[in-house]
Amino acid sequence: MVIGEHGAFSLHWALWQVDRSYISRHEGSMPTLKAFIFDLDGTLIDSLADIAESINRMLDARGYPRCEKEVFKQMVGDGMEKLVERALPEAVRSEELIKVCVEEYRAQYDLLWQEQTRPYEGIVEMLAELKGRGVKLGVISNKAHRFTVPMTEHFFGSGVFDHILGQRAEVPRKPDAAGAHEMAAFL
Repeated sequence: MVIGEHGAFSLHWALWQVDRSYISRHEGSMPTLKAFIFDLDGTLIDSLADIAESINRMLDARGYPRCEKEVFKQMVGDGMEKLVERALPEAVRSEELIKVCVEEYRAQYDLLWQEQTRPYEGIVEMLAELKGRGVKLGVISNKAHRFTVPMTEHFFGSGVFDHILGQRAEVPRKPDAAGAHEMAAFL
């Protein structure tokens, strides 16, 4: 089962809240789920405040107007390059400036990603329950792989997830299924 992005937190929270007595009574007739694949940002962790502050510090350094935190909900989800492009004033956007600003954003995010980012309520317990049932767990994110692995291990511990994949140049971004196929083959 793949769980991810934009409101999917409510989906897996609903699954977690399913009446356990119902599951116990119908265990033999229910399909056994052997693996769950999760998105990271907005599904397992709330990272919006640190992402927003990192972008805004990059914008501040260049003298551009800051973006309101609420605007970031519509800006995230398609990788760093798109996030930076959307944050920059339209009049100054160019491929070259976006590349430079992505590096500046990365430098800020390196400093800030642990400041306000937290797992959503109940996620740690849900993952422990799934792991205790022998379910394989994976993470696929459009966040750069160099951030995805340490963030996942920082917030959930090493060994909770059987496989972690962040965005890599050789794999198309979600919603392309290439990462999910790679994950499924591993799990």
